[in-house]
Amino acid sequence: METKIFTIDETKELRNQVKEAGEILKNGGLVAFPTETVYGLGGDAKNKDASKAIYAAKGRPSDNPLIVHIPDVSWVDAIVSEIPEAAKKLADAFWPGPMTLIYKKNDMIPLETTGGLDTVAVRLPSHPVARALMEESGVYIAAPSANTSGRPSPTKAKHVAEDLSGKIDAIIDGGEVDIGLESTIIDVTEETPEEEKTQTDYELARRPIINCGTNHKMFKLLAKWNNDDIHTKLIVNNYDAERPHLQ
Repeated sequence: METKIFTIDETKELRNQVKEAGEILKNGGLVAFPTETVYGLGGDAKNKDASKAIYAAKGRPSDNPLIVHIPDVSWVDAIVSEIPEAAKKLADAFWPGPMTLIYKKNDMIPLETTGGLDTVAVRLPSHPVARALMEESGVYIAAPSANTSGRPSPTKAKHVAEDLSGKIDAIIDGGEVDIGLESTIIDVTEETPEEEKTQTDYELARRPIINCGTNHKMFKLLAKWNNDDIHTKLIVNNYDAERPHLQ
């Protein structure tokens, strides 16, 4: 397979530049694209064969769920069975951005995409190329990081090319991405486990997956910290001593 490279020209209209990549997605192909966190390896989330191809290209276990990316919060309704109040408030506060919410899914997203689970992980990225790709194609994009499993997550298109050329249909080169870390995952389908209720704010924030109902103190912290200056620092999942508001 020859992997096409589409290089983004920031002086030109984005949707026209991602049109061919969007057609690849609609036809069941795989396209690597930039998000604000890392480069993602995208396929049609509603197409079980596309999801299988993502697992095969990465060498990723098929019981490891894929995150479904959307360009607008209104897209959530069509793929989930319910939207908890906590999810609405978190989405309003932190989307677009590097936060993934886990919902109970409906039949629109196949089990091949969700790793056999009855839940679906959803994220609304802020990167303009990612959003243009979804808007132009109309495709819900299932996308893990665009690397072979076990290798570092890519922040540049050349990293993706070195790792996955010949295994995927296309790469959109949108330049280097900003964060270099995967999004924080918040499960809004469950209430707070007992062991989390006694953790400090800092300990809780370091967890890669947070169960978060509206009565959860992490939800209250996230809501309190909703401002542009600390938006990214709050939601990425490698909190450290340079972030004193979490101490």
